[in-house]
Amino acid sequence: MPSSQDSINPEHEMKFTNISIESYDQTSAFLYAIEGAILVMFNTFAVYRFLISSYHRGQRDSLLIVGCLLFDALFGVTYMSSGLYRIPFLYIDSDFPAVTKWRCVGTPALLFIIVTPTAGLFAFITTLDRFYCVMFPLKYLKRRVTYALIVMFSAYFIAIIPVVTTIMHSYPFRFISDQPITCSLGNAVTAADFIMLRVIRVVSTLSCVLIYIPIFLKMYKNIREHHLITNQGARTQKKLLRMTLTISLITSNTILFFTVPDIIMLYNPDYESNIFFIMNLNKGIVNIIIFLVTQRTLRRVILGKQGNSEIMVSVKTGGKTITCSPPKPDTPL
Repeated sequence: MPSSQDSINPEHEMKFTNISIESYDQTSAFLYAIEGAILVMFNTFAVYRFLISSYHRGQRDSLLIVGCLLFDALFGVTYMSSGLYRIPFLYIDSDFPAVTKWRCVGTPALLFIIVTPTAGLFAFITTLDRFYCVMFPLKYLKRRVTYALIVMFSAYFIAIIPVVTTIMHSYPFRFISDQPITCSLGNAVTAADFIMLRVIRVVSTLSCVLIYIPIFLKMYKNIREHHLITNQGARTQKKLLRMTLTISLITSNTILFFTVPDIIMLYNPDYESNIFFIMNLNKGIVNIIIFLVTQRTLRRVILGKQGNSEIMVSVKTGGKTITCSPPKPDTPL
């Protein structure tokens, strides 16, 4: 991290960029702070409601939902802190001061370095979990809480490698003041690391979209077979529609607000990126809406209805009909 000596050394004369306050998208800083705060409050409250329930604390699928909500809360903290950090600089009467990449690492840009690859990895791992549930239901139902904890935290451990590598690569630039003090992700990392972080997220996200295709087809087949066996037409059709809606909305949301902006920024990293960061942020807001509309369990938990029932989908395998939870939405990035 940048030392205090770097900032107070008299040899380091204050420099300024050629970026004026008027040319900066000032609205984005306030949107970051406000929408980020909404994500933090909603997801933190939802996690609290889940964890105060002894039933949900012992449920594998409930803990997986908690894992998604926790990441969304971290995602919100990233944007909220970034917005609060930038707002004071909007009221200075000059161009933005110039700082080093290394100093930017000591700002909320560090959180963007962390969440960028972790978001894709977390989405990929939770999608694999849903694939495991649908394709191998008998084995999946034998998994316990420990399995859910591994799914929740493995993405963070995997992301340590690219995160630490990126931070180390910024260190040699600690004496070159050529970045605006607003410190976006691109200001804190090298061009190569910017591409690496984005590629990890894009590849992981596109993989999720591909994996959801066989998940949806398998779920559709299983629900149709269950309908033919039990003749519970109305109830099964509602579950099918809910599942179709969840998968289609989450997939569309991921492509529109997440993957497309990342791909554009990979082709043109120097393009003004605030609009793309706002699109990523809005994905989190849309995820809240999707969760509330399609996930009855989450609605019941938030409203304090701590029942012991979960939304389950029947799966016919090996001549037996068992149940497992349908694929949950992937984590917002």
